[in-house]
Amino acid sequence: MNSSVTIEKVAQISGVSAKTVSRVLRHKGSGYSESTRAKVEAVAAQLGYSPNGSARALASSQSFLIALIFDNKNAGYVLELQLGAAHRCRQSGYHLVIKSVGDGVDAVERVRGLLDATRLHGAILAPPLCEDRAVVDLLVSRGVPCVRIAPSADRPSTQSIRIDDRGAARAATRHLLSLGHDRIAFIGGPARGPAAAERRAGFEEAIASSSRPVAAIIRLGDFTFKSGLDHGMELLGHDEGPTAIFAANDEMAFGVIAAANQVRLGIPHDVSVMGFDDSPAARVVRPQLTTVRQPVREMADAAVAQLLAEKAVSPTRLPMEPELVIRGSTGFARSVP
Repeated sequence: MNSSVTIEKVAQISGVSAKTVSRVLRHKGSGYSESTRAKVEAVAAQLGYSPNGSARALASSQSFLIALIFDNKNAGYVLELQLGAAHRCRQSGYHLVIKSVGDGVDAVERVRGLLDATRLHGAILAPPLCEDRAVVDLLVSRGVPCVRIAPSADRPSTQSIRIDDRGAARAATRHLLSLGHDRIAFIGGPARGPAAAERRAGFEEAIASSSRPVAAIIRLGDFTFKSGLDHGMELLGHDEGPTAIFAANDEMAFGVIAAANQVRLGIPHDVSVMGFDDSPAARVVRPQLTTVRQPVREMADAAVAQLLAEKAVSPTRLPMEPELVIRGSTGFARSVP
């Protein structure tokens, strides 16, 4: 970024007004053509211009700060949220504030402290914090627009972005069934997480609709590597263990893979392993992990876009499509020739 380049300079070279440059770079979608947008963005990029959020905040009553607020043990998931939100903030001349909070009353007090110290344009609540009614009520009472990522239901005065967790888990389980697995374990997430409940429901629906008898084994984890490892050791430590394990997120699936390695079981020859998220590490482990791709970065990017929309309608819901990504960690059951 070249701090000496002004918006007036970008406007002069682009052949448009400074107001138009401001609208283009803030992604205000009216009052200019697509060709104008492309020209302004190209000139701004060539000159290294980026809007100065602090200067604009001093010159107006508008805040240029957006907070990503979370209480989530899955570091990979949180990182993807940060990258997506930061990308859109950077494009739009806003600054991203990262805030990790605790459970219950502590979460409310920490969010209150953030609001007391910082004037926010809007806030993004990651799961499972998106279900904390006290936190949501506090944001609404302070007049801070809020977008909730993956909530279980819509709420007045908030917006939401979610995927079809249940449908995605159902499709993933059917993939295992199509490979002939008839002893399938599911390692779910924490009970308070809405996504965890939906993924378990999708798994159970697929098992119930199977045309042949299937033994379903349920374990509850906490979306961490350790819980996947612990449950994996327990499930795979005897001869009658499952032929496939579906973990409700990739971190737990990595733990299951580690457990299989410890008890000297081959993947997928002895046991198939499936995750959920398609985190970057899913393409690094060996074999590569079959998983459901959750567009986490895109969801966070879209959350910022909703907060910056000129005419936000509350509540609004933006669905995002998951995708089953089949890789080397799943294969035919041992009993299937």
